Amino acid sequence: MKIENSINSPDRLILKRIILMIVNIITIIVIGILFDRVLESIIFIISYEPIRSYAGGYDAGNNLNCYIFSLAVTIIAMISIKYIPSSNYIILFLVIISSFIVLLSPVEDINNFSNKEKAKKYKIISKMMCILELAIVLMLLILKVNNIALTISISLFILSIMILFGKVQ
Repeated sequence: MKIENSINSPDRLILKRIILMIVNIITIIVIGILFDRVLESIIFIISYEPIRSYAGGYDAGNNLNCYIFSLAVTIIAMISIKYIPSSNYIILFLVIISSFIVLLSPVEDINNFSNKEKAKKYKIISKMMCILELAIVLMLLILKVNNIALTISISLFILSIMILFGKVQ
């Protein structure tokens, strides 16, 4: 009888990822509280993380660097949301420029793509998510919910910067 006592067993890796995700979400909400932008921090994580997982981009290396980098990105996002005027022109500019850059995704990384089929699938998913977020931003602008439209457009803009950094990495 073989006893598996591996630190890197699949169950442990899944548990580790879940714990890291929970810590990341709590941290983002705390940052939202500190900036008096809780709703925006939640909208940011909802609009940024799913598409980021498919689009790829800059890779900070290990879990600690990734956490610190995520923390910095979230703080930059909250400062941007707080101080960038939520005019239709600024929001449209950010979302349109970002959407064109997302067309470059996914950033192919040896850690993310084991084959061309997976890369193709991720490319389609990231583009569909981008189009969905673009449509949501346009709908929010029509409904005059500019603070949420700005949040989504900033998340797409930050994502586009991560994609560009990933391309040169």
